[in-house]
Amino acid sequence: MFPLDTRIIVADDMEAIRNLLVSHLENLGFKNIQVAADGSKTIDLLTKGVNTQQPIGLILCDWNMPVKTGMDVLLFVRSHQFYAKLPFIMVTQESEREQIAQAVLQGVSHYIMKPFTAATVKERLESVFQRISG
Repeated sequence: MFPLDTRIIVADDMEAIRNLLVSHLENLGFKNIQVAADGSKTIDLLTKGVNTQQPIGLILCDWNMPVKTGMDVLLFVRSHQFYAKLPFIMVTQESEREQIAQAVLQGVSHYIMKPFTAATVKERLESVFQRISG
């Protein structure tokens, strides 16, 4: 599992979903969680975290958001050397194979399909952490 002090961004345009994800993460013991309501704000939080002692270590991002979509955020993350390996979990209702394939090709770490449970969030976090840690 990710260290409990990992800085996490939760991005979703629906406040209820943001709150649910934050609640699930807090119940797992995470405390350093920032939220964003659109992709542009997600990128702002990410870039502000670069010059801190502890940069962002994980993004949970909705696909369908205003201003910049989750795919826009993923493309930004994967196109910058500093963020290229940052764990990125897409949270979405999108279940069409083409869209999933597109995100996989762009380097998404994993998916959480809406609606989701606390157990699903935990399982995805464990799966991604296991993959990046060896």
